[in-house]
Amino acid sequence: MLGQYCVVIFVQCISCLSMLCFCLDIMSGTTIKRNIILLTGDPGCGKTTLVQKVYQALLTSQVKVEGFYTSEVRAGGQRSGFDVVLLNDGGRGPLARVASTVPGPKVGKYTVDLKSFESLVQPILTPEKLKVCQVLILDEIGKMELFSKQFESSIQRIFQTSQVILATVPTRGSYLVEQLKTQAGSNLIQVHHGNRDILVEEIKNKLLLQIK
Repeated sequence: MLGQYCVVIFVQCISCLSMLCFCLDIMSGTTIKRNIILLTGDPGCGKTTLVQKVYQALLTSQVKVEGFYTSEVRAGGQRSGFDVVLLNDGGRGPLARVASTVPGPKVGKYTVDLKSFESLVQPILTPEKLKVCQVLILDEIGKMELFSKQFESSIQRIFQTSQVILATVPTRGSYLVEQLKTQAGSNLIQVHHGNRDILVEEIKNKLLLQIK
């Protein structure tokens, strides 16, 4: 009976010690590195707008950022496709179009322009470019983008490094996307209309913590 009591006390002490160590880690800034922030949420919830605001906040903090975002293209009040836009120099090109003469894979009514996408995005994902990049922003790692095997290969490579990353992903993605959501170092954040504005400062601070 006494032996069982001692075992219980010992387990409780170990638990308390673990919690104490965890708290000390938080206070000293030595918690497990979470260098990847993934934003997910329903289409139209504001992920891209959130990414753009975080980008501007990082620039204000003198952070070196590389990356891209996707932008809706409209014609006659109707969505006609998507463009990919580089964050730093504003370089822009078609990602997908409804009426396209360019051959490529299809997502619903859209034809993906792989050549245009790869020519814009791949140069900013090279190891040489990322050596001077403190935060990499990827909006988005989605079905259209992952038709590019070059892009898919780059994502697999970069996510195995210590690169600090802010990316958007669909709520239900490919096998690769689901892997990224659960890999060590990933922090998955659900974005919705109620939290997208308050998340700007929170995400900026999380990223700044990782690059220090």
